[in-house]
Formats: sequence, structure tokens, C-alpha cells
Amino acid sequence: MSHKTPLVLAAAIVLLACACTLDGSGAPTPTVTLLATFPPPAAPIATEPPPVTVVVTQVTEVAQIAVTQVVAVNAAPPAVITTTCAQPTGWLPYTVVAGDTLGVLAISTFTSVAELATANCVTNPDLIYVGQTLYIPRAPGTFLPTPIADGENLPTIDNILVEPAIVMTGVYTVTPGQVTVRAGSTSGAASVTFYTAPTGVESAPVVIGTDTNLADGATAVWQVSAAPQQANVWAIATGANGEQVTSEPILVQSNMP
Repeated sequence: MSHKTPLVLAAAIVLLACACTLDGSGAPTPTVTLLATFPPPAAPIATEPPPVTVVVTQVTEVAQIAVTQVVAVNAAPPAVITTTCAQPTGWLPYTVVAGDTLGVLAISTFTSVAELATANCVTNPDLIYVGQTLYIPRAPGTFLPTPIADGENLPTIDNILVEPAIVMTGVYTVTPGQVTVRAGSTSGAASVTFYTAPTGVESAPVVIGTDTNLADGATAVWQVSAAPQQANVWAIATGANGEQVTSEPILVQSNMP
């Protein structure tokens, strides 16, 4: 045998192995699957914030309101005070003038502040306006000094009180006998005179007393009768030159059923 025989046999074996692979009898050829590709996410689009609408509402400032006496001011009444109250039977329309207060109107019409406020749907009895229409039970009396809306060197008088008394919902209840009527404070006054008049009926005011020594405050002694009564009590401060200012009234009752 030639020395080339082993080489021929080796080559034949290699060819035979390749043929087995090519005819599918060997291991299957792996399949490569291409995955889908996606574009990168788009950058977020910047948006402008919606415009902000600023609504400016005009505010009317109420000026010239004293601490001790709130008066009607020369300002157009805002729409919110337009009343839809029905006119009480027998009551009269009244147009507010400068210097009016609900308390002064209560005194001059022989009614109470609470009754006037309720009848006119007034939620804040301390504010009424020039030109505002209110309903009152009768024409105002003329026994009070002309209201003074403003001015220099006017006397002032603080709210008044009665003692001893039981105070509930703004009403002072006293027992018959001697009580003291007192003004909280006064300034620029030469004298202070205290008055009373019943509510619900026209009657001339009664002078309780006058105090000219105001160094220790303004006071007067009131002898309350045993007869049932409900009355306004108020004071008028008089300045050195005769200027007069009326306090807000308080409602006092005694022996009421």
C-alpha cells in the first residue's frame, strides 16, 4: 500500500462529514429574528401658561365716621344696600340727609333703633347714606338740634348708659327708683343734658338733668316711676359757642309685662 493512502482516507472522512451537514441530517441552522425598532421619545413641547385676568373692583371708602356718633356721609350708597323691604303699613318714606343717624331718627320718631333697622332691612345700624330712603313710623319731631355732619371744635359725647341695670340685647332693664345716667366720655362740651321720651307714642321729651361740671364725667340722677315704660334715653352735649351734638340713644324699660 502506498504511503498516500492514509491521507486519502482522512480527506474522504472530512468530505463525508460536510455532506451530512449540508443535507439537513445534522443540527438545524439557527434563525435570527430582527426586533422592531422605535424612534426615541420626542422632547416635551413647552407651552405658555394661560394668561391671568386681574379684575379690579373700585372700592368706595366711607369717611368721616366718628367713633361716638356715626353719621350719614356724602357717598353714593353701594348697590348692596338697596332695600327690597316692603313699606310697613302706615309708615312714611324719609330721605336721609347729612348728619342723620339711625339713633337720631329713632329719637325723633319715638321708636327704637332696632325697630327702624328691622323695618328697613338695615344689617348695620351704624351706616346709613345721604340720599338713602328709609321708612319711619311718623314724621320726625323738631325738638332735636340740627344734625352736624362735620366741623372743627365740635363737642363730642360717647355712648351713654344707665346704672344699675340689666342689659340684654341692647335693652337696659331698670327697677323703679333712683338710677344714674352716665355718658362714657365727653370733650369740648360746656354742658351735657340728658333726656328721655317713650317709644310708640308721641310725647314731649323730659329733661332728666344737666351736668355742667364735666371734670369727672357727665352724669344725672333719674327717678324712674313705677309705671310700665319703654323709653329712649339720650344726651345732648353743648359746646362753649352753642354747638350741639346728640348722642346715640339707649332703650330703657321698667316694669314691662
